[in-house]
Amino acid sequence: MTQTQSGPPCRRARIFSRTKTGYKQEKRGRPGHNTRYVAREHIRYQVNWEINAANVKADTCSDGMFPLITNCKEISLREILEKYKYQPKIEKRHEQFKTVYEIAPVLLKSITHIEALLFVFFIAQLVQSVIEREIRVNMKKAGLKSIPIYPEKRQCASPTTDKVLSLFTNIQCHHITDNGVHVKTFNPKLNDVQILILDLLEIPQSVYTEYS
Repeated sequence: MTQTQSGPPCRRARIFSRTKTGYKQEKRGRPGHNTRYVAREHIRYQVNWEINAANVKADTCSDGMFPLITNCKEISLREILEKYKYQPKIEKRHEQFKTVYEIAPVLLKSITHIEALLFVFFIAQLVQSVIEREIRVNMKKAGLKSIPIYPEKRQCASPTTDKVLSLFTNIQCHHITDNGVHVKTFNPKLNDVQILILDLLEIPQSVYTEYS
């Protein structure tokens, strides 16, 4: 029997090897009184493990700690933690790549074309993030914790670009003409929520309401 030790720090694993002897006919054919058998040895391995109590006791001293490793020595520990907590927002953009923009599958063969397509999507996400930052910053300045942009005018504390733009999909402008001669224009009428969104984005209402 042989044994080795391996495994995670809090566990001690032992591998045992056992030799098992088996017998097989020396030659092929139906066995008889004069049949000779040959002994053959087979090695079988078995793994047993047990808790390493000493290491478990040592690890309990670090319970509740939140270690972060960084090479940024010029910023404070608080700033390091804040930058780490910003990570889910970056992951959110990656998730939007796959859902809102449906980036996959990319049916292109040229690497150059794929890079160009991804750059266009990058610009789109950059514009999206600027819109969201603008509206949320101005909400904070105006003392608004949320705005009613969900159906049934339900409140939203963190408006997204996708939801904001969807509020303007019903904007329509109608022109009446008579034999090619313009008679009258019916400009869109914005509701209270649309007006609020434009004010928070610092966009004049005339962009939507004044057509010629």
